[in-house]
Amino acid sequence: MNKSKSFGITIRPKSGVVSNSVFENRILKACKTADFYQCVSEKEDVERHLHIQLWYNEDKYKGDIKKKFERLCSKEMWWDADHKRHCIKIKFCYNDWIVNYCEENDIKLDASELLLDNIPANSEDFYPSDEEQEKMLNKATAVDQKYFGWEVLWHEYEHTKEHPTLIDIANFLGDMMFKSRKIQVIVDDKARRQNCKCLLAYIQKANNAKLFVSNEEWDIHITEIELSTAM
Repeated sequence: MNKSKSFGITIRPKSGVVSNSVFENRILKACKTADFYQCVSEKEDVERHLHIQLWYNEDKYKGDIKKKFERLCSKEMWWDADHKRHCIKIKFCYNDWIVNYCEENDIKLDASELLLDNIPANSEDFYPSDEEQEKMLNKATAVDQKYFGWEVLWHEYEHTKEHPTLIDIANFLGDMMFKSRKIQVIVDDKARRQNCKCLLAYIQKANNAKLFVSNEEWDIHITEIELSTAM
């Protein structure tokens, strides 16, 4: 998932965020371009930093949101490569992040800390469902991201076939590469065939020994089985 309707952002420069500074006001102004927003400051002096949650009526790319705040930070004298790596942390939100964060860390959302407070009346509408969150978690923890992603696309492409054939998978990959254009084209002919066979085995959860040995080695194996059976 690259898009979401809600993001949590932490801005933590090494020298801290000065209260009511030009920089802080720029950040707060940028927050207000979202449909809904909330911002709280935490700690003091060089440790003072901001936690922000933004809500949008339409899905936004995480990268686009981060770049927007990076541009504001890049105007500051302290901005350098190290700040670019560590100053801005952004995450997808699955709940009212700031409220939950403050409760977990025993921080009170009072007037001295709460800088912006314009949250949606029903924020649940902005978060993925439990089913969608489970899918995202499964994808994030999948050992093989490529084949897991292809398997998800297969189940979206074909709902009825529980036991696809090699030709089914070949038709699916052809659609995804050249018609729907949802996956990268595999140019090499041999690689296309190999990927097709591997995806079929992945979807079927098959322990297919033939994928790991040559045809010659497989023939020798079959011959040995036939000889041992005949004895």
